[in-house]
Amino acid sequence: MHINLTADAKKVVALVRRETAETLKALDGFVVSNKAEEAEGVDLLSSIKQAQKVLKGKKDKIIKPLNEAVVAVRDLFRPIEQDIVYAEMALKGALNTFHQSELREAEKARRALEQQAKHQHFKPETLARKVEALETPAVSTQTEEGSRVQYRKSREVVVKNETLVPDEYWVLDMVKIRRDALGGKTIPGVTVVETTVPAVL
Repeated sequence: MHINLTADAKKVVALVRRETAETLKALDGFVVSNKAEEAEGVDLLSSIKQAQKVLKGKKDKIIKPLNEAVVAVRDLFRPIEQDIVYAEMALKGALNTFHQSELREAEKARRALEQQAKHQHFKPETLARKVEALETPAVSTQTEEGSRVQYRKSREVVVKNETLVPDEYWVLDMVKIRRDALGGKTIPGVTVVETTVPAVL
């Protein structure tokens, strides 16, 4: 996706790119093997953190109005989209209800024919011919205007009893585990590992 930035936005991006490039160039092949280099590394890390802050600020200045515009447009269209979705669901429900009633009537007629065949002792070929002659609801319907709907079977998975679902299908809540573990709670199978990470102050 291509976004047309304003001339001012392009200047800001170019400036930030130059400033960032200078900081990154200083890191090329940088190693820490003594206290002086450690101090230089701390200063560089501080510069990088500052560059990140500046970069975020400049970026947010461009992105914020765009995000606000996107939210406004979504809010504008949301009620109409919801109305259309509800209308679609209602129509599909009405069509499906009618189709199901047709299927039930066809099944009822087939069973009645089978009962009739038992009492009147139809020959197998006579029964087969009569069953074939029964009107079966079509799996699709097309109108004179060319609109078409197809009645498809779909399968939905429903969990009837969560206590019977094997452990392999459960997902760990890492947010809760982290909060409780760092809060001092003992959780079987979980341990808190401490690592050292340089942080800019």
